Amino acid sequence: MKKPNVYLTALTVAVALTALSRLQQPPTTAAAPEGALAVAKQVKPAATPEPLERPQPKRFSADCADAVSEPLQHLQSADAAFTLQEIYALGCELSEADRLALYEWIRITATDEETLYLKDEVLNQLERQRPFPEEYAEQLADMALDQLLDADLRGYILQHLRLNYGRFSEFEQAFVLDTYYQTLKESHNDAGGTALINLTECAQAGQRVDLSVLRAAAYTQAFEQRTSTGNRVTAMQCAVELGVEGMTEQLKAVIESEDEPLGVKLSAVAALAATDGRAQKTYLHKLIGSGHGLYKQAVEHNLKIVE
Repeated sequence: MKKPNVYLTALTVAVALTALSRLQQPPTTAAAPEGALAVAKQVKPAATPEPLERPQPKRFSADCADAVSEPLQHLQSADAAFTLQEIYALGCELSEADRLALYEWIRITATDEETLYLKDEVLNQLERQRPFPEEYAEQLADMALDQLLDADLRGYILQHLRLNYGRFSEFEQAFVLDTYYQTLKESHNDAGGTALINLTECAQAGQRVDLSVLRAAAYTQAFEQRTSTGNRVTAMQCAVELGVEGMTEQLKAVIESEDEPLGVKLSAVAALAATDGRAQKTYLHKLIGSGHGLYKQAVEHNLKIVE
């Protein structure tokens, strides 16, 4: 994700602490701090547009089972195994029946660390098809909204929609954006954070995004207590990039709380320095005296940027 140079440098430590767990572990909800984040309890959920009417994607069925090619016949059960070699051997001219079989395998196969990687490779292979699959956007958007699917898988799917956004028709782009808006509501898991990142990237690219909705979502995810730790770090970054105002007191509350995860506190320090650093130099200097180790180093680094 593209970041302003100052904020990118300031946030490096916080991201390093949280990125690995965000990719490899189920999201964890941050503990609700007492007292220090009282002001954040007043944060209202971000309003999102009403869902668009969208086409229902064609699903794999018995009618097309006979048309599936031999290498993919075994995928028609929930416990079907798939190897990288088999994925790479699929080629770039899969039939519609074969593609439907692959979408269905992504849906019905249990997702763990290994299968998540394999499913990502299947999506990459589908994107290599010639011509580009006409059903790709609606198939992935449908999966992205399915809350019965693994949240990490849905996060990956949202990223694939963003990477291929320019290949979609105007109509498809509209319901892809709608998919992001609807997923923003899920601030407690990886899908909601990924939707926020993708919409922020769309805004930075000049695409038609409702900035009031996006800024409200970034603010909500940054300070709402039920939001996952990884999403809060992401949301503070997005809030800075989107120019969200009025965060100073909330950021200070996070910094001063004894209950907040270190990664969130470091992100709050970086966000405070990026949005109100010159006015808060005295405050940041005081933090150096009360901190130690990595926390103290992060504050000192942010002060250097501000000064």
